[in-house]
Amino acid sequence: MSDLKPVREKIDALDEMLFFLLVERMGLSQQVAEIKAESGKEVFDAEREEQILKKLEDWIEQEELKDHKEKI
Repeated sequence: MSDLKPVREKIDALDEMLFFLLVERMGLSQQVAEIKAESGKEVFDAEREEQILKKLEDWIEQEELKDHKEKI
């Protein structure tokens, strides 16, 4: 049986990176919301939301994630 420790260490390192990337993304999203509020725009933009979801779906289709699409 292979040693799980190095694999788990890599997963832990990726989890940490993902966490800090999400924190950074949330900060940027907050900036967007503030800029929109200052300019009188609606914070929620259905068209932008659709663009983001489409981009994510395209990434899933391109990568080896097709079999896991429902889980994502």
